[in-house]
Amino acid sequence: MDNHIIIERRNRYGDRIRFEKEGNTIKMTGMLDAGLRFGLANDYDTAYIHYMNGASEPTLSREEFERKMEADYDFFNKYSKHVRSKENVIDFVDPSGGPYIAVGSNLAYYFQCEDNMIVNKIDINEEAIVFSID
Repeated sequence: MDNHIIIERRNRYGDRIRFEKEGNTIKMTGMLDAGLRFGLANDYDTAYIHYMNGASEPTLSREEFERKMEADYDFFNKYSKHVRSKENVIDFVDPSGGPYIAVGSNLAYYFQCEDNMIVNKIDINEEAIVFSID
């Protein structure tokens, strides 16, 4: 795939969205004025410490603990008061009218190509949403 590509798509409200790929960066513009929802990544550090201190025999590794927090509602409720947000680590963006894009999303769909473009980092500035991809 070319190193520098610009494409335009429309979201569900008909707004134009421009994707500009250059190297391992994709900038998304065209819809920031309409409103933007975004989420910060969870920080499970304190919750894991409470799990380790409270369990008679802690059996979950840190990675297993995070997976269980995301998959098991009752388990999450037990430790959720100790979960914080990672400041400055954006986990997803959802502009008004879409598209919803999260870390781990494959942006190849928008470029209609077979190359994987997996989002590993999201930044927002005044001009664009910037995705770093693998």
